[in-house]
Amino acid sequence: MVHRGMAGFFLAVSIGILGGVAAEEGTPLVFECKDCNVSYGTRAGWAEHEIRAHGARGCLQCRVLLESDVEENAHRIVHHGSLECTSCTRTFSSREEATAHLVGVHHLERCDRHDLVFENPELAAEHARSCPFFQAHRRQGEERAAGKPAG
Repeated sequence: MVHRGMAGFFLAVSIGILGGVAAEEGTPLVFECKDCNVSYGTRAGWAEHEIRAHGARGCLQCRVLLESDVEENAHRIVHHGSLECTSCTRTFSSREEATAHLVGVHHLERCDRHDLVFENPELAAEHARSCPFFQAHRRQGEERAAGKPAG
């Protein structure tokens, strides 16, 4: 299974097999830079490499790649306490105002049960797999967007 990042790829393969064979569930992942042909045992190590070596957009402190201005902005607000939205140059007086802005204006998803705002759909989907409350909330939103009656 190959996943594309901002400046590279990560390839999920069984350790020791670098031929593009998808990893079976429960096997370790290898994250490979296609530009340098260097492998990393963690997504964080690969992300740090992509940021430092290839100038990929991301957060070195958290060692994650970020794919858009909104995602980068949300990351700074949610994880680093920034009170400024650089996407629309607004400043807020509290974290609550800033996160409400991300949800209301930039349409990011939020799990009210765990007080989380997700920078991208991949993180939201990952949380939905372990949170039945958020999973139901997302399903209701999808049904509303499709014009189906609630319930």
